[in-house]
Amino acid sequence: MTNQLQAVVAESIWHRRFLLLFSSTILKVTADQFAAIAFIWLLLESGGDATSTTLLYVSNLLPILFFGVLASPFLAKGKVTHWMFSSDAIRALLILVVPLAHLTGQPPLWLFFVSAFLQSACGAIYNPASVSLLPRIVSADQVQKGNALLQSANQMVRLLGLAGAGMMVSLLSAATTLVITAALLCLSALLLLFIHVPAERTDDALAQLNKKTEQASGGLSGYWQNLRQGFRVLGQHRAIHAMAWFFAFENIGIAPLLTLLAVYVQSELHGEAALFAILQGSQAFGALLVGFMLAKVSVKRQGALFVGAAAVESIAVIGLGAFPWTWALVLCSMVFGMTMTAINVPEMVIIQTTVPKDQQAAVFAAVTTISVLFLPIASLLIGPLAAMFGAGTLIASGGVFALLCCVSVLANRNLIKLKL
Repeated sequence: MTNQLQAVVAESIWHRRFLLLFSSTILKVTADQFAAIAFIWLLLESGGDATSTTLLYVSNLLPILFFGVLASPFLAKGKVTHWMFSSDAIRALLILVVPLAHLTGQPPLWLFFVSAFLQSACGAIYNPASVSLLPRIVSADQVQKGNALLQSANQMVRLLGLAGAGMMVSLLSAATTLVITAALLCLSALLLLFIHVPAERTDDALAQLNKKTEQASGGLSGYWQNLRQGFRVLGQHRAIHAMAWFFAFENIGIAPLLTLLAVYVQSELHGEAALFAILQGSQAFGALLVGFMLAKVSVKRQGALFVGAAAVESIAVIGLGAFPWTWALVLCSMVFGMTMTAINVPEMVIIQTTVPKDQQAAVFAAVTTISVLFLPIASLLIGPLAAMFGAGTLIASGGVFALLCCVSVLANRNLIKLKL
């Protein structure tokens, strides 16, 4: 009877460690949504304009390009939960600086950019650490389910958090909302400290090898050696290497939709903010739906799921830009959200199940760096191109470009045939 009870408990993913991570994720994503609305609103109240919002976007983007991979060598040392705690706690302080400055008068605009840059740098540390944490606290056959549940939580909070943030900014103020945001991040950080990561058993020979490796990796030369290791390991995993570069070009095709959707709705569709909110909500609902599905169904061909979802995502983007009917926009938005989850879950599962645990954070950081490599240049071109050809045409053209990327990746059998 005892063995049967242990087997039942082992099959459930909702144990204490995963519950703490799940709860922390909900608090963190809620804080992210609050910050996304309140931070930019307070910037506009403090004298910011369209140029300021563009600089704020770039301030958030650049650290993702550099800091995740630069911090990855440190993630191999110490507990990943401590790195995640530090990320949330420092972000809370950086957010809190802005409303405190607002209390003393109108804060300078540079403070928003510096705070956003440093917050993004902390977030770039958090994501590789969280990818490395999940397979350490759940069994191997629960990795896909764990990722799907976390993705579902992200989308559920995104769906509710944006509306809640708008209400809080309207009823309270942007500054007060940022104070609440900092408190949520502190709670998220505290929960992470209670996650006990089981120690992994290693034989004596492997333990001695790890000890020698740690001794050799000390100092600046050891740091650069560990930094290069993430890209070296990435090169050894051909499927993940192909996936990273696919992301780099696919993101160029998706970027016009992500940056021009509000402009497209307002200027070309002559819609109200309600239509924009409906489209955003449709994306979140679709992503949530697929997240729940992947939590129930075990997928072996993760590579085929990844490529197939990317192809459908590209077609949905083409539909969003080419068909200006409300029903088509809502349907394509929902499909786009569904494919986002169907792409993100296999990405993390592939890394978490094929890369050694002590190298997962470094590989994920390398993939992230490559995937956003061309976005700064693309973001500078989107505005002028949209003025010349129109937002809808540019969104549809981006979808065509993304679809061509999907066709090109079909030649990579390492990714398509990847089984777990």
